[in-house]
Amino acid sequence: MDRFHIVQMLNRAVNSMRTDLVNRFDHSSKNYRLFKRNWKLFLKRYDDLNYTHQFYERSQRKWVTSERLVAQGLELADQNFRKAY
Repeated sequence: MDRFHIVQMLNRAVNSMRTDLVNRFDHSSKNYRLFKRNWKLFLKRYDDLNYTHQFYERSQRKWVTSERLVAQGLELADQNFRKAY
């Protein structure tokens, strides 16, 4: 086991938990689109997210930062996903 394979296992674990969470939502809901469209943000460290640059997120229909999207997702997530993230 080297560092690459450890990081790969962690990413796969978090991503599989995210997909399980996504499947609980209705496919036309904003919550579903939040987790589905922004999957890469949930694989980043929270410290590496951008706090200042705003962009228009079409799935949420508002201007947000990447940090705000992840925070919003973590509010919707269950306790297990929060711990894993």
